[in-house]
Amino acid sequence: MRTLLLALLVVWAWFAALIGGALLVGRGQPESPLIERLHLSDCALPCWIGILPGETPTGRAMQRFAETFYRPGSAAPQGSASGMASAIWVEMPLPVPDSMAESIPIQLEFVNGVTNWLMIQGRQYGYVDAMPSLGDVVRLFGAPSCVNPQSPGFNGWSLFYDTPSGIVIVGMLGRDSIRWTQPVYFVYARAA
Repeated sequence: MRTLLLALLVVWAWFAALIGGALLVGRGQPESPLIERLHLSDCALPCWIGILPGETPTGRAMQRFAETFYRPGSAAPQGSASGMASAIWVEMPLPVPDSMAESIPIQLEFVNGVTNWLMIQGRQYGYVDAMPSLGDVVRLFGAPSCVNPQSPGFNGWSLFYDTPSGIVIVGMLGRDSIRWTQPVYFVYARAA
């Protein structure tokens, strides 16, 4: 019995060392170009490009967006307003080689002059855009707080990240399974 326990301990230590080595090698790899282009690692979740849902004023959010993504000749953000809430949709050009889509939609919603939530959507006109893969997202954000397969009204999987400042939901399309290489469909962030 003692020999069996010692053997199990050795096997466990060996696998722990392999997993630790894989994590070190993985974290030492360069960040995905798609994570960089979308600026998903510029600040901690649910912050994006310096915009923190529930805190960043509308003017500052628009300024950060323009500073980060505006290119000469780009279309101005389009918005709609109803009472105390307003939302803008922005088609962000993505200079990604071998991408079928030329841009992705980003939506920012403002309530009472403050950013309420934001969403980066990765599917447009029937093409999978140049969004990061599930593996890129998990490598960047870590393990999700919860995974919800096939959420109501959404034919796919949702990964939920609860943070002290808010909630981030990452969605992937697909009914039965998800793969590490599968592109993300959307990234949604809102205040807690």
